[in-house]
Formats: sequence, structure tokens, C-alpha cells
Amino acid sequence: MNQVQQPMLVDATSILLTCLSYENGSVTKERLARVLADEYHQVVALAQSHNLVALLNYRLQQLNVTLPDDLTQELMREQRKNTLQIMSLYLELNNLLGLFQDKDIAVIVLKGAYLAQAVYDQIGLRTMRDIDLLVAKKDLLSVEQVLLACGYMSDDTNRVVIPDIHHFSYKRPGSRFRVEIHWTIFDESLPLRIDVDGLWSRAQHISLAQASAFALSPEDLLLHLCLHVVLHAYDLHDDYEMRLRMLCDVGEVLRRFGANLDWQVVGERARQWGAVRALYVVLQLAHDLLCAGVPLDWLQSLQPENFNENYLALARQQILAERGSTPIAMHESSHLARLSGSMDLGSKLALIRERLLPAREIMALKYPVSATAWRIYFYYPVRWTELIVHYGVSLWHLGRGDPQTRSIAQNVNQIIELRDWLMSS
Repeated sequence: MNQVQQPMLVDATSILLTCLSYENGSVTKERLARVLADEYHQVVALAQSHNLVALLNYRLQQLNVTLPDDLTQELMREQRKNTLQIMSLYLELNNLLGLFQDKDIAVIVLKGAYLAQAVYDQIGLRTMRDIDLLVAKKDLLSVEQVLLACGYMSDDTNRVVIPDIHHFSYKRPGSRFRVEIHWTIFDESLPLRIDVDGLWSRAQHISLAQASAFALSPEDLLLHLCLHVVLHAYDLHDDYEMRLRMLCDVGEVLRRFGANLDWQVVGERARQWGAVRALYVVLQLAHDLLCAGVPLDWLQSLQPENFNENYLALARQQILAERGSTPIAMHESSHLARLSGSMDLGSKLALIRERLLPAREIMALKYPVSATAWRIYFYYPVRWTELIVHYGVSLWHLGRGDPQTRSIAQNVNQIIELRDWLMSS
């Protein structure tokens, strides 16, 4: 019987995805055997834009792929550098968890700080900039007191729990890591129905960074990461490089826990959270792009009725987008793009009012004044000036019908449509 010939890998993206794939090793090796050594320079550059250099190096070592000497040295340097940074992060995390434990403050370690040690094969394979911790809302003041006593300073002018935010950020002078203290996992203003008490009741006790803490159950962890991918897949700020890395997080969780996951529970909980569409699209992408282990019959049962395949194509495009591939000015505000869309006049006026006159609680998060103080009204003209300085040029180009600006706005509006569909139940 003739052996089936594997297709040629035609670009750096295809090669990178093959390197990161969970497909059978012999199949992957056969595909990579056709890649020229010099082509890996582009692959490494692409991996850098996605913060995946360390993971790429590890996978290439597993596959016994020989690279040019300069690339081998570069990859080893990057992996060593990241490993040292993550070790430093875990020292900081160990200290914090010990202090919280002394105060009887229960902590669930979220995202990268948990994944790097408990899910990935080595701690240096997963990059991160933040330490994300979930605590009970009642413990927020005690947590802040511990952080301030350790020299951390808050990034937020006023710490007020409102539906539009779900964490406070702190940073210690001289530290490269930011500590984000969550009381829920997503903004309560989003159309999701997250049962935070359920997260705590299902949380599992773990030993992490030589300290005691909790982690989300594997089913909750998978749902959290899938929703995290979705929220950043249309993020209009500076996190483009994180998207494919986030999909790799999903793939690693499936590799580590997939055999023991209760898929019926995952599906039912997604319905309870209003996250079925997000779960379906992210797991379909994880399967299509990374050959991640997802039961396809079960996944097919999640597919929404009359599913528009264009949504999957657009989500794939966003997952693979490189940082800087689209001008940042327009992408910093979806609201600006929406003004050029098909909204009716009343909706556009409501949007303008919302941006010019946000609630006092929202203003208090940005400016150094309490939401209840009369002085907060003096900061509205400050906000208007900032909006004009930041978005005035793009708004002018939109008004004049500049083709490039309108094209960018059209793309952003497509992403908004994808976001609204993914986040609706």
C-alpha cells in the first residue's frame, strides 16, 4: 500500500501551527521534513509575535527538528530567559500565598500562574505578565491591606466594585509582574451567568509555588479559558500577541485533563453560563488549528442552529492576527468604528452620550475623585479633551470618507458582530 503523502506547508503560519500541533508525532515529523532550514527564521519571528518562542523550542526539541545554529541559540536563550522570569514570578506568588494563608484568605490561582506549573510540561513554556488571583468579595479589603503592607501600589485611582470591572490591579516598584485581584472571572455587565459560588464549591486544593491554594475544577478551567480567548479575540487594545497563545492554553488543558473531563458537565455548564457559542467556536478552532483532543460528536452537538461559517473564519483570522497587523488608533475604540456602521441615528446618539457622559462610577475609576464628590463634574471636560486628542484624527478621516479608515472601521464592525454573536446565548 502506498503511503499517503502529507501536504506541503506553504507559509510560516502553517509551519508554526504544525509545530504546535497535538497531532500524531510521526505525521508532524513527516510534514516538517519538507520545511527548509532557512524557513524557520520566519517561523521563529512569527512565534515571537505570539509570545510562543519557548513553547516552539520545546516542541521542536521533542520532534528532533534540526535548526540553523543561530536559531537554535536564539531559541535556547529565549527559553532560559522566560524560565528565569517565571521562577521569579513564582517566588513572588509563593510569598503572597503564604501571607494570604496567614490571614485565612482563600485564593484560587487563575490563568497563567496556575497553567505554567500545573498544566504545561515545564514552567518556562508559558509566558505571563500578571499574577491573577480570585478571592471572595468579602476579602478584598484584607487582600489590599496585605498588598499595601508589602509595598504594592494600586493601578486604579479608586477601587469600587461595579459591574463593568472584575479585578483590581497592583504593582510593586521594581517588580516586572502585576498582581490582579479578581472577585469574579468576568465583568458582570457581560451577558454571562457565572455562578461564582459554584466556582468556589468545585475548586480543588493544590500545592503551587511551594504554597497552598486552590484551582478551578478542570471543567470550569476549560470554560474560563475558552471565554478568555473569545474576549481577547475581539479585544481592541494591545493584546494581539496573546491570542494564539491563549488557544495553546486550551490545547494544553485538553492534553492534560481531556481523558478525565466530564464532557456532559462541560456542555451543561456552558448552557448555564450562556457560553455555548463561545465554547463551540474556541474548541472547533483548537481542533482545526492545533488538532487538540476534542470529542467531535459531542462538539457537533454544540453547534448552534443555522451556524454561520463566516463567524468561524473571522474568529480564526483574529486568533492568528499578528500584533501591529492593523493600525492601533481605530482598534482602541470599537465605539468609534460603530459610528460609521449601520446603527440608526438614535443608537448613534445614545452611544455618543455614553462616551461623553459616562456614569460617575466609571469616571471615578479613571480620575482621582470619588464618585459621590461634586468635584467629579470638573473631570468631564478633561475626558472630552482626552477623547478629542486621542480619536480626533480618526474621526476626521471617517467623516471625510477616507477609504483606508473606513476599511479598518468595517473590519472592526465585523469583529463587533462576531463578539456580539459569541457572547449571546
